[in-house]
Amino acid sequence: MVTELEQFIDVHQFQLTEIPESLWESLYVKLKSETFDAGDDVELHYGDPMPGYSLHLKSDKTLKKHSKLFLTDDAWTTTLSKAKEDLRNMPALVDRLESMMGLCEEDSSDEEEDLPSADLIELVASQANVSHEEAKEALVAEDNEIVNAIMRLTLDAETRRDHERLHNQVIGQMLASGTPQEKEANERIDHIYRHIWSYLNTYTYTMLNQQQEIVSQQAWYVLDEVGSAICHSSRPNIRCVPFIFSPSMIPYTVVFPIEDIQPGEQLVADFVPKSITRDQDRQAYLHAYKKRSVDPVQPVECVRQVKVEKPKYPPRAKMVLNGSKVFTDMEEVQKQATCIDQWDQADMIWTQYPFKGWSQLKEGQYVNQYENEHLLTHQGELARLIQRSLGSVPWYPTTFNIKEELSEFVTEFQKNKQRWIIKAVDDQRGVTVSDNLAELIRQYDHAEPKIVQHYINPCLYNGKKFNLRYFVLVTDEIHVQSSFKVRLSEQKFNLTEFHEGHYSQSEIDDRSFIYHMNKHFGIQWQPIETKIHHIIKGNTNIV
Repeated sequence: MVTELEQFIDVHQFQLTEIPESLWESLYVKLKSETFDAGDDVELHYGDPMPGYSLHLKSDKTLKKHSKLFLTDDAWTTTLSKAKEDLRNMPALVDRLESMMGLCEEDSSDEEEDLPSADLIELVASQANVSHEEAKEALVAEDNEIVNAIMRLTLDAETRRDHERLHNQVIGQMLASGTPQEKEANERIDHIYRHIWSYLNTYTYTMLNQQQEIVSQQAWYVLDEVGSAICHSSRPNIRCVPFIFSPSMIPYTVVFPIEDIQPGEQLVADFVPKSITRDQDRQAYLHAYKKRSVDPVQPVECVRQVKVEKPKYPPRAKMVLNGSKVFTDMEEVQKQATCIDQWDQADMIWTQYPFKGWSQLKEGQYVNQYENEHLLTHQGELARLIQRSLGSVPWYPTTFNIKEELSEFVTEFQKNKQRWIIKAVDDQRGVTVSDNLAELIRQYDHAEPKIVQHYINPCLYNGKKFNLRYFVLVTDEIHVQSSFKVRLSEQKFNLTEFHEGHYSQSEIDDRSFIYHMNKHFGIQWQPIETKIHHIIKGNTNIV
């Protein structure tokens, strides 16, 4: 007959590989009885020997390697997309996190971070064509909002008065409606969110979605007061292992000694992921844990080394379509062409899916795609392509793949602390803008690989973001259609509320767009269009 312990081991066998076998029975007993007995052996210290809380063995206790374990609970489990919403809905959690993170006890030194950096001042001064002192005053007045500071310095007097009247009217309405309390709550939440990255842990798990498909999900969590007091060291004496107990599916963290620990000694773990192998990347990662690392966190110096290999373009054969037999999976094309069922017998292959038969094409066969065109739509591949083929170019922002270039990114951030935009390497949606180094570094731990780019202050159309969509025909030459689509956001641009409304939704006429840009910004469109066509053709040529 199978015992409860044997059944527990069988169900949790994959998770148990991270925990010494000698502790399995003790783990089962404590999970079953929900025993949290860390307080028998450890105690919290504040400000000793480092800022905030730290965890220490009691002065009358010793722990031998693999001799004991204790459980910690999760104070909060969330996803990055819903974290701020969670905090708005749980004011008690806000109080608890502030206490755990020591935010209520912060000294005034953090206020220095709110002063505009020399780089920000230089940027605003050059963009607005004003002195550095005027740029600094505008940045301070606008809470370091670059776009607002530039607008403040460049608006004509009448427009500025209208802007200030509207601003005062909105502030008056806020005060009349009693929203200062809401503003204070949001400021507390923003403060927590800025500091939470050194406390967040993460794990991935699989589940069935509504279509009964297995999908991977990622959870981010903050440990309870005991777990959150554990600090980093490159010489750890404990391990912390996330553990989901079945059948309740409640997440815990299992803590156990991996070295002998003496009375009063601080309990420390290694926070750096095992996948980080370069020494400079380890040091870069620790910049997210400056206040929670026993080891001193040193500046990083690792400049990207990319060998630029200028592409050689072979001559293209003249495109000649010898027949009219078409293979297609698109109903619109079927209505207008003579179609056949076998693509290898067709003169033209017109498909809505990525074509995979490039090596089997015969001479004279053509496809409505070209090989490797995905490099233009994959953020990570596009960045790599441009870096290796062209090097640094003025029309493409500085970009780093966080998984591959962590120390190179931190080196660049130390030189230029402006805002960065976070994107998934293979998707345009779900972007975030941040100037918080800890948040940017912790994108390394995201299950979906991320790139970060220098954030470009957007040119706006009536206060809204837009993008331009061009149609390109690739034959033996590259042809860019002269007309284009202007896709306009539904919501006014607001950097502090980056939401779906910032993505382009509606379309406007390109002639109206050109007229507006000329009237309001004095932009002559022809030179801009020439540059756009040059970039499109250049990138297509590289691919």
